[in-house]
Amino acid sequence: MSRVSLKSIFAVTFVCALGPLSIGSAIAETGDYYMRSSIDTGKFNGSHEVSTVPLDGYYKTSFCNIRFWMRGTTVAWSEEEVAAGRQLIIIQETENGRRTVCRNAGQYVAANMKRLPKKYKSTIEGPKRSRLNVIGEAFKGFK
Repeated sequence: MSRVSLKSIFAVTFVCALGPLSIGSAIAETGDYYMRSSIDTGKFNGSHEVSTVPLDGYYKTSFCNIRFWMRGTTVAWSEEEVAAGRQLIIIQETENGRRTVCRNAGQYVAANMKRLPKKYKSTIEGPKRSRLNVIGEAFKGFK
């Protein structure tokens, strides 16, 4: 048998093993997830990528009854955003577009901060500007 045939057989076997309900939930889980911060007017302020699967060095968090794994700096950043009065949401981006999976993420920040080591609870080290701000400033002198 050729490699293509083996791949086809595996794919069909895998899909059949999942069953019709599992296929829909597996598709719903694909995509990239981001925590977005915005000011009261809805203007974008910043974002951090989050994961729906455990990653080395990431901390387990929970938003809107959904488990996410985040870097410690992301959880600390979310606390600073809430303290500054900004709105936090979690979105999923897929090839079909973007959808909000948690509209009131700021309500869960305090509980998630309790899970972090003390080094993250004081301040975030390093620059506090977003990458887009840094890139924008780099091109200000060009005409």
